[in-house]
Amino acid sequence: MSPQSTILLLSEDSMALALLGLLVELAGFTPVFAAEEERPEDALNRVRPAFVVVLDDTLEAARSDLFFARAAQRKVGLAIFAGRGSRGDLATAIGQRGIPYFELPTDVDNLARILRTAASTEWWQRGSDRRTLPAAERSDDSGLVFVDRTGRRWQVYDRRGSDRRRTPAGDHVAPGTRTTRVFVNEEGESLSTDVAAHEVPMLAAGDLEAQFLRAVATD
Repeated sequence: MSPQSTILLLSEDSMALALLGLLVELAGFTPVFAAEEERPEDALNRVRPAFVVVLDDTLEAARSDLFFARAAQRKVGLAIFAGRGSRGDLATAIGQRGIPYFELPTDVDNLARILRTAASTEWWQRGSDRRTLPAAERSDDSGLVFVDRTGRRWQVYDRRGSDRRRTPAGDHVAPGTRTTRVFVNEEGESLSTDVAAHEVPMLAAGDLEAQFLRAVATD
């Protein structure tokens, strides 16, 4: 089993595990699961080396300093998703640890991007030593630029309703208007996601990363 292909999936939701397992395989990785009644930290100890560990935020392990300490010892990439019934109350704490937090993806490209992001983190580093990515930058030429954890730069702009014209990200939007946030990198790859009215002005690096991780490829 290649250390660069093993993805440990941790959840008590069989449907989520089935979906993630399928997407992991389609993305060219090898999914591995905890044994019945096996604790997440024991699965982490058994499955090594693992490339990335994907954890359901409804598991107690998502609140366990012991689990994070053991994962830090392994220096393994982590990604945590909002499981079924999640209240999202851990999103801030997870972000402070430097770990990607995402909604359950439904396509291969989205999951592959999440796994690459998780693998590139050094969340186990002390805050002062950790790379300052992701980042949000503004310039006169490019407007808003999101820099993901791998260092790739994405121009960010919004589209309103059916209008294909670009508008600066975060500009005021009339109530009831659909807003699509678009990320475009230097190679021309384009990703987009709908944003709710309260998300339109959310342009901090952590907010943009959450939007970026749920975005899907566009033509």
